[in-house]
Amino acid sequence: MATRFIRICGFALILSSIGCRGQALPQTVPVTGTVVYQTKPVEGAQVVLNSTDPAGKPASGTTDAQGKFTVQTYVDPANQVKGAMPGNYKVTVTKVEKSTMSSEDMMKASAGKKPAGPKHLLPAKYSSPATTDLPAEIKKGSNPPLVLELKD
Repeated sequence: MATRFIRICGFALILSSIGCRGQALPQTVPVTGTVVYQTKPVEGAQVVLNSTDPAGKPASGTTDAQGKFTVQTYVDPANQVKGAMPGNYKVTVTKVEKSTMSSEDMMKASAGKKPAGPKHLLPAKYSSPATTDLPAEIKKGSNPPLVLELKD
């Protein structure tokens, strides 16, 4: 009886370890940087490195009070890896005004009318990979911090 239990547990352990392998995580390198707008660091901005390679993965981070950020690569809902994959990117930077939806906006939304969206606090051209003029090349090994100077 005990031998059978040990065999079943061993078999279950082998199966669970095979199932945990799943998708291989991408090889990444550390990426940090700073966002500056109108000569001031930008706090609370979302920075996204959008890969120009179809096989690449996006990496993102949020700026702190000094405008500094560190990126992570999204693999799947259960896995994010520190850093970005080597390659070329178009960088987007967005920050929207925090607002609460008024009762009037809620009524418009329930009536099928589009309420006013949040106000963008940075130039709109940086919010889309199609319009941004911020490139980044991430190389294997170490990379200097990205300095993203936003202009009107």
